[in-house]
Amino acid sequence: MNARPSHDAPARKPWKNNLETRLVFWSSLLFLGSLGLIVYVTVMGIPYTPFQGRLDQLRNEMIRHLDLVANLHKEQTEDWLWEKRKDLNFIANNPFLLDEFETWLTEPTDHLASAYLQTISKAYPEFEFLQLVDIAKQLVFSTTTESPEPLIKDRFYHNVLLSNHGYVGSARMLPGRKWPVFRIGHALHNRHGQDVALLVAAVSPVALMERLPNVGDSLGKTGEVFLVNGQGFLISQLKYPPPDGPTPKPLEYQLKSKPELLAASGHEGLILSRDYRNEPVVAAFRHVRISPVWGMGLVVKIDQKELFAPLRQEVTTLVFVSLTVFLLLVLTNALMVRRQTRLLTVLSHAAAQISENDLTIRCGIRGQDEIGGLGQTFDVMAEKLESAFKGQEKEITRHRQTSLNLAQANDELKNFTYIVSHDLRSPLLSIQGFVEELQMDLEALEQPITNLLHDQDDELSRSIQDILHGRLPDDLRYIRASTHKMDGLVNGILNLSRVGRVELHFERLDMQKLVENNINALEFTIREAGVDVSVGTLPPLVSDRFAMEQIFGNLLSNAIKYRDPSRPANIEIHGKEDEKEHRTLFFVQDNGRGIAEDDIQKIFIMFQRVGNQDSPGDGIGLSCVQTLMRRLNGHIRCQSTLGVGTTFLLSFPTIPPQPNSTPWENAE
Repeated sequence: MNARPSHDAPARKPWKNNLETRLVFWSSLLFLGSLGLIVYVTVMGIPYTPFQGRLDQLRNEMIRHLDLVANLHKEQTEDWLWEKRKDLNFIANNPFLLDEFETWLTEPTDHLASAYLQTISKAYPEFEFLQLVDIAKQLVFSTTTESPEPLIKDRFYHNVLLSNHGYVGSARMLPGRKWPVFRIGHALHNRHGQDVALLVAAVSPVALMERLPNVGDSLGKTGEVFLVNGQGFLISQLKYPPPDGPTPKPLEYQLKSKPELLAASGHEGLILSRDYRNEPVVAAFRHVRISPVWGMGLVVKIDQKELFAPLRQEVTTLVFVSLTVFLLLVLTNALMVRRQTRLLTVLSHAAAQISENDLTIRCGIRGQDEIGGLGQTFDVMAEKLESAFKGQEKEITRHRQTSLNLAQANDELKNFTYIVSHDLRSPLLSIQGFVEELQMDLEALEQPITNLLHDQDDELSRSIQDILHGRLPDDLRYIRASTHKMDGLVNGILNLSRVGRVELHFERLDMQKLVENNINALEFTIREAGVDVSVGTLPPLVSDRFAMEQIFGNLLSNAIKYRDPSRPANIEIHGKEDEKEHRTLFFVQDNGRGIAEDDIQKIFIMFQRVGNQDSPGDGIGLSCVQTLMRRLNGHIRCQSTLGVGTTFLLSFPTIPPQPNSTPWENAE
């Protein structure tokens, strides 16, 4: 597509009022909103629909992962303690241990018991130490000492005696140790089934935590797993030091954050909360039930910032890509809009030139798209306009010449009518004068000729008498009647000529008073004819007083003249305003003879009379009325039924004519 205007391209409008600026701005805003919506939906998803955003996906994935890890760790913890208890049960049920036990009891100072415990300890390295408790002598043989020590009573030993399959005690800090241990005890019975000793093994929570699989790899850099007892005191190592002090001591440092307290109190679940560092975390908590008496809490957690780090990276990448796409779209759109608006500017300039009557302008836009088609159509339109305008100029010139010729002919016709009608009066007056003189001469000759032919009775005398007394008076009477009729026609032509040339003066008229004055002027004729004239409410009108008097005078005279002698004559005059059409209407209605439907259009023709001609007239009155109505921008219409009556409708514009305007300038 290209634009080849035939004139200089118009100057660009200021950027604030520029269509290009507005299109680029609003389309860029639309692009930005669309990309923002895409980013939002990608991250947050669509509410109330199954579509999940990346935030929900990551959260759900981590929740499932933490649940899986927490369940696995709980299962591993329970299995490990159960396994240690089975190991101790196997050792306690070894027949060799029962056989040798009686020998060890007879010689307490013997080191055989300690040596045997050392051997077992080597076979089970996860046992921190082993103890053999002589219930009768209250002595304790241990892998940590060479000689037996006195038994210090503890509820743990009582619980071991009550258990048939071994007992696992709660974590406890023993003298000389940095970390608490879980003690596992099993009763030893003699051949008579009596409890004679207790076998006790200790395992460390540290060893337990080391056995949990993939503690670090599965929970990322900030992931952590630790154990608390039933009161929330720490029984394993923490990954981070607490913010309120040095490294916490086991069973002396109580964790008070929500996940640890829930796990210690026997609850299980997952929560978004803050940990002991006051950092936002996602934590799964489990309660590990070791025995009917006690249990411990297991907490698996990961920092939220690490959890949502992939999302932040994805959002950053998505925003970067979106902004890059946005800039490319804006640039591409700006180039396209600039190209299209430039073509529209060319079209606008060409249209402006045409509006200034420069029909030689062409936009020169060509192409296969809509604007190209518009440009081609515009040029075709401009060519047709130029051609039509040239033809119109010729037609206007011809019409002006015709109007001038018509005006001249009209003036000549008016002058001719006036001159002819005026000049005809002189011959008519001469004819009338000569007719009167002939009448006088005839009367002067009548007596002598009568006396001369008095005594003669022949055919010649009778013929002369017939001419003198019959034919000549009739001829003179016919000549006199024709001259009178011709004089009336000339007067009618003169009156019609004056009506067409009289200058109109528009003023506000009280039509009620004007019509009543017309009725008063015809009062004698109305009373003599016995006509009843009634006048309704007549609205005021801006018009010429003389013309309105002539119009209503002619219509009243005709209504009186053509009354029906077989019934009382009634004439009604009323009016109204038609606000919708902006016209004022007047009605002159009578119950006279009426007019045949075929003759209604003839009554306005000059010298044309219809119906029974038993009343004097020259047939020019309604022609004058119609001429005056045209000059007043009005219309006259006749509705009549033969033998019933006639109604004349007069319609005038309600809006007054403009000052200093000629009447025909306001004609419809």
